[in-house]
Amino acid sequence: MKRICLIAALAVVLPMAMNAQEVNPVIVNSTVESAQQRTAEMKANVENAKQNVEQMEQAHKDAKADINAIKEEIKKAEQAHKDAAQGVKDAKQALEKAKQTEKNAKQNIKNLKNQQKQIEKAEKQAKKQAADAKKAHKDEQARLKAQQKAEKARIKAEKAEQQAQKAAAAVK
Repeated sequence: MKRICLIAALAVVLPMAMNAQEVNPVIVNSTVESAQQRTAEMKANVENAKQNVEQMEQAHKDAKADINAIKEEIKKAEQAHKDAAQGVKDAKQALEKAKQTEKNAKQNIKNLKNQQKQIEKAEKQAKKQAADAKKAHKDEQARLKAQQKAEKARIKAEKAEQQAQKAAAAVK
């Protein structure tokens, strides 16, 4: 779209320069202002993309910390399960308590594993979003460079038109 706008602007300006006709400064100023506005918008988009990347990276770090904490809880729950199983051997009275502890520990392990799966899924999604944000940032930078090149080409076209006008004035 930006290329089309630039081409359209050049299509208006270049024939006038070639024919040494007078350029409407309103059109030229409008084109310049439009290009400057698009450049400012692109810069803002680049900043937003950088912030999004930082947020995604922080979310990724937080998810990793949560996974490690859950793994530790799983180890503790598994150890509690082992302790409860050992208690079964010690006494019949402790058997009922150990079975209940074992049941609770298994449920905790199951719950923690489910949580771990959810966090791993969220981590994968965060990594993907961070990669997407980095790609968007890179694309935005490329678009900004293209916009700057277009702006330079437009300025050269204006200079060429001015030189053509001077040459036409000198011929008269």
